[in-house]
Amino acid sequence: MESTYTTEGIVLRRDLWREADCRLVIYTRESGKLDLVARGVKKPNSKLAGHLEPFNRLKLMVINGRSKSYVASAQALDSFYYLKQDLDKLQWAGEWLADFNRLVKDNQVDAKLYSLLASSLVVFNSIKAGPIYYRALASLYLLKLYELMGEGLDWEELSRQANANQKHLELLKVSLAKLYQGAPKLTKNLAQLIIHLALVLKN
Repeated sequence: MESTYTTEGIVLRRDLWREADCRLVIYTRESGKLDLVARGVKKPNSKLAGHLEPFNRLKLMVINGRSKSYVASAQALDSFYYLKQDLDKLQWAGEWLADFNRLVKDNQVDAKLYSLLASSLVVFNSIKAGPIYYRALASLYLLKLYELMGEGLDWEELSRQANANQKHLELLKVSLAKLYQGAPKLTKNLAQLIIHLALVLKN
């Protein structure tokens, strides 16, 4: 028996599926990460297509079918227009979304994870900086994600691998604590350290 519910979510990924449909990965506030099908999105007259673009934060109605779940309706709440107009922002915000999608499991519901994801896109959309800053910001969000998921950050081991001094590590901890409040101020040296630490964790 089909069931229908409404939720808020952020589109992490959209792929073609069959001739006119799309497969979507959406992280929702109430139900965690969902794998959904949007029917007819590739048709020229589709009213859903613009609402279901990657990065969009949206309100959607989901139908749970016997074998798959479907998008019944969707309304974009924020399309993060300025993020999508800057290729450097788009690249590194996209890397961050891919890392989030890779690490967060299906149906893993966590209000803090959703808050981190939503606030990160607000920051990427609003700031004006250079590529190294955007890359460092994506890396900083990845470090915060590891922390929130209980992976634990072994600061002693990370500092050894990154050859970081205590002052830089303390600044990094402060930056992690301030992520929900907006974009932290980062020097070039600190940005490079953050990028290096993220690469250590990913490898």
